[in-house]
Amino acid sequence: MSVDYTAMNPALLSPAQLVTRCMQLRAKEQPPPSSPTQRSNTNINELSTNQIGQRPLPEIADSLKQKFDLQPQDCTELDEFITATLEERLLFQTAILLDMRREQKKVATSSGASISPNLKATARHYSIAVLLSPHISSYAGKSFADIVVKCMRSAGVEGVPSDHQVTNLKALKTTIGDYATQDRFSLKNKVMNSLSEGSPHENIALLAQAIIGTHGFQITVDFLGRLAVLRWAVEEYKEQSTRTFWSLLDAAIDTWRGDGGFKAWGNSVAMWETVRYMYDEDVKAHGNPADTEIVIIDIRNISNAQKSIDDWARKIVPLPSNDQNKPSEGGHNKRARVDEPQGPEEDNEDEGSDENNSV
Repeated sequence: MSVDYTAMNPALLSPAQLVTRCMQLRAKEQPPPSSPTQRSNTNINELSTNQIGQRPLPEIADSLKQKFDLQPQDCTELDEFITATLEERLLFQTAILLDMRREQKKVATSSGASISPNLKATARHYSIAVLLSPHISSYAGKSFADIVVKCMRSAGVEGVPSDHQVTNLKALKTTIGDYATQDRFSLKNKVMNSLSEGSPHENIALLAQAIIGTHGFQITVDFLGRLAVLRWAVEEYKEQSTRTFWSLLDAAIDTWRGDGGFKAWGNSVAMWETVRYMYDEDVKAHGNPADTEIVIIDIRNISNAQKSIDDWARKIVPLPSNDQNKPSEGGHNKRARVDEPQGPEEDNEDEGSDENNSV
């Protein structure tokens, strides 16, 4: 804070202090300059009078009514506006802006969605690609459609709606959700049928080829391992509804990840060890893929496109465990686990415990 030398005896001040004292005295003699706020208010108040220059505002308002062919209600509101105070005018303008925003939102949500046939076909391809990814972290996660959309964007697919195109984006996600429901149903049925006696797809490699069909995805040991897990699940949860089946499968996979589940570990090493165990058991029971003519691709040689799909599939967040473990009506949940090989007596005892316990 500067010292006020004007109240001091000049005889006691140094030359430098005297200069400062003179400056302070001169400042006190001059009226304080008006603040920017005061000047602004003055200008606004001047404009708030009922005339601009020499022309009265009512006269200008009448000419505007004729020029823009205003309706009676609009004319009344304009008359009220020119006689209003500054504060009333600001509130009036704010109300108009809010009403315009509301109307724009209404138009945005009511306009019809436009998803081209080509975009739908592409969405179908990416939907099943994510579903069949050996790295998918959840089959029943609610973020499935979001992940597929992001996967399409990262691949440079043209026509994917942006986030501000709310209606079209919602329609695309709904379409993807419908595809996923259909594909999960088909996938489960094909896996179930492969376990039927005399099935031509008993060997897991032949099952993989039947599932992939004309989609052109590459078959890896990791993918075969996932199919082995699905085979285990359709037998373990065969009495459950389709919806509950996928939730229980997610819960089982989350258990194999270790304490903390997906949130702590993602697709952990422990989970992959369980998947590999499932695959080895399936090979013992249903045949070795090496005995078929199906080409198995080394995971290190998959395409960059498949790597990108796998990366996005890892990000699907499973449902909370309390939602995953809800049984369907009339059904019961069996324990989600992988049993080590046991003797006949131990098998019988374990089967009895399964009948009396639920997840």
